[in-house]
Amino acid sequence: MYSQSENRNLKDLDTISQGVPWTHPRACHLLYQLALTFTNPEVLEIACCYGKASIYLAAGAKRQGGSFTCTDIDEYLWGGKSAIDLLREAGVLEVSRVKFGHDARWFVLDLLSGRPGQWIDFVYLDLTHTIEVDSFVALATWTHLRPGGIIVLDDLDWIPAVDGVMHGLQDMKVVSRPNVKHVRAIFDYLARLPDVNDVTEWGEEEVEWTWGFLRKQGRVGSAEVSLTDLVRRLDRPSMSNG
Repeated sequence: MYSQSENRNLKDLDTISQGVPWTHPRACHLLYQLALTFTNPEVLEIACCYGKASIYLAAGAKRQGGSFTCTDIDEYLWGGKSAIDLLREAGVLEVSRVKFGHDARWFVLDLLSGRPGQWIDFVYLDLTHTIEVDSFVALATWTHLRPGGIIVLDDLDWIPAVDGVMHGLQDMKVVSRPNVKHVRAIFDYLARLPDVNDVTEWGEEEVEWTWGFLRKQGRVGSAEVSLTDLVRRLDRPSMSNG
């Protein structure tokens, strides 16, 4: 069961994000709960789009005394509001750093060049779903992930030539290997790295899109629980609404 304060917090966030695409509310709740497993976490989201998932990630970070960073190539608006507006409305803008107008690769390179070492706790990646962009960002953030940190990739089974075009992204036709599941290829590569503690998949039945979760070796506590068990325990379908 969620605590009463968590229930209130999630209901408030659900109200603010009602109708905003694209992240499923049930997945938003899971991201929030995963952020709560860290103390003073550094939470990173690439790319935030309209900010639906952002407010849950930032709220989880704030509740645990941490901070949240997000970016996107543009300041996208939904209903006249951007991610910054949603973060402000959710009361979490003060723990958030938001940067628009930069290619994700350059944003990550600038960010991580300025902060070497392993300092990131939790990363949510929702980029172009192509090897051309996502591979560098995934590998770079994994390199700077703290022991026990978690990276989440959504849409593992996205096919550029099919799903990209279906969503009106016509440039998906010209990416390399357009009929290959790029995000899954990246996830499978990361899963074989020597410093991986655990991996799991979730979402095919729950939200109709498969998500991938990877945890880095080295942290005690929640890392003693398998990532599959952790995700299943934190996923609470009864709390989610559209």
